[in-house]
Amino acid sequence: MNRDRIYFSHSPKPTIGVEAELFTINKDSLDLCPGAPLVLNEFTGSAHIKEELLECIIGVNTGICKDISAVRSDLTSRIFEVQQIV
Repeated sequence: MNRDRIYFSHSPKPTIGVEAELFTINKDSLDLCPGAPLVLNEFTGSAHIKEELLECIIGVNTGICKDISAVRSDLTSRIFEVQQIV
């Protein structure tokens, strides 16, 4: 297998997936803060809540969705999970 190639699973109908990047901020100063490791410790092994390059960012992505309504529902519930930690 070629390591430089990205493989996608075939789907008979169009699908969509979305990633949102959430920033952790200090509640008093509203400055960015390195809060991602604290949150990510609660989601070890998660395929949908992941670390990003900076410690102030958390990546939250949906599963494979069939329409925008499913994206909204999926992303909203995952962001709610993250909010419960902070």
